[in-house]
Amino acid sequence: MVVINYYYPHTYKEPCMTSNQTGEAWMEEILNGHPIRCINTFRMSASLFTQLCEDLEKLWVKGLSNRDVAEKFQLYGETISRTFHYVLESICGRSKGFMGLEREYIRPKDATFQSIPSHTESDGRYMTYFKDCIGCIDGTHIDACIPMPNQMRYRGRKGVPTFNVMVVCDFDMCFTFISVGWEGSTHDT
Repeated sequence: MVVINYYYPHTYKEPCMTSNQTGEAWMEEILNGHPIRCINTFRMSASLFTQLCEDLEKLWVKGLSNRDVAEKFQLYGETISRTFHYVLESICGRSKGFMGLEREYIRPKDATFQSIPSHTESDGRYMTYFKDCIGCIDGTHIDACIPMPNQMRYRGRKGVPTFNVMVVCDFDMCFTFISVGWEGSTHDT
């Protein structure tokens, strides 16, 4: 009897993803519902989300991931996780034969930095001080889930594990460079 009680749950698995609302119905509800729901769910408008999906589909990249996605799309976590890592590798350019979206979207408009932004050039108040300025650099700390043995290196000044992220943006507020993944204890000056 003990053996049966041990093996039964592993042999005869009961489906846990039993929601009546499948992924497609849920997506339709979010995208066609109140605009705030889309912003709260995806952190972007429905039109921007649709454009991003189209861009990813053109590059043969599909998928998202987290526990909510497993629930919403009625799939197991392993499937979601595998798909998520595939998408990340594709976006970051680690996929075979693909350069990566970061090279398309996170880059300066003028790679030689020769042009002066029009609003700086046309306003004498700024031209004096920002003539040779190509953008703005800043850093921030983003909370991170780190395994216990490695947490000390990632503890920032507030005592919680973080990643130290440095970004550069141009005068149009577009990111031109991002450096992610430094331990939170790394000095950012």
